[in-house]
Amino acid sequence: KVMRLQMALPPGTDMAPRNLARIAGSVERGRNTLQELLAKVAPGVPEYYGRLLVLNSMILGLVQQRYHASSVFVTFETEGAQRRVLEKLSVGTLAVKRNRTTGIEHRHLFRGETVLDVREAEEPGTVRWQDLSVSTWKKIRQILVTTTVALGLLFLSALAVKESRDYRIDVGDVHLGVSFLVAILNQIFPMVALPLTGLEYHVSESHTQASLFFKIALFRWVNTAIVL
Repeated sequence: KVMRLQMALPPGTDMAPRNLARIAGSVERGRNTLQELLAKVAPGVPEYYGRLLVLNSMILGLVQQRYHASSVFVTFETEGAQRRVLEKLSVGTLAVKRNRTTGIEHRHLFRGETVLDVREAEEPGTVRWQDLSVSTWKKIRQILVTTTVALGLLFLSALAVKESRDYRIDVGDVHLGVSFLVAILNQIFPMVALPLTGLEYHVSESHTQASLFFKIALFRWVNTAIVL
């Protein structure tokens, strides 16, 4: 919303709240009936400013809530310090799940009794911060739903390919048939898989891309290598 508001204003405009409020009020007051109707389709400065106020109010309300820490990110001044910490605190997944403290120094335990799940973090720009606090069960359930939908589309695609084997389309000297349908389906499915994967909860964009790649690769492999 801030970027759209900046694009709607002349370069170098003061983005202070009082100045934005003045500009939005001036634009709103100078509109005629036609401009007011067009603003519902193509928002201008008053609309973007109003949305920004709503978002700011929502943020103020959210920061007053209490949240349980789901992940803690630690930054280091040097890469060497990061490597030393990872070497000392990294343990196996099984030790974390079972809280197995054997062989771990007491000072490396959280509050002296809990094994920490320490790992190297993703780049800040790739972390999906809004999904960090989502429970594991909710993540699995959402992935199961989207995967079921993807498998359903794969089944329908395989059925369509199977039924089209008896048909052939002649374009000049070129004979098109089931291979033409497979090519079209392989191009369409990624456009469906992208928003479908966006509904899933992942800790980072790399996990999201891996899930998307798996769906696309599975769809194309079944269509091309098995059904065809």
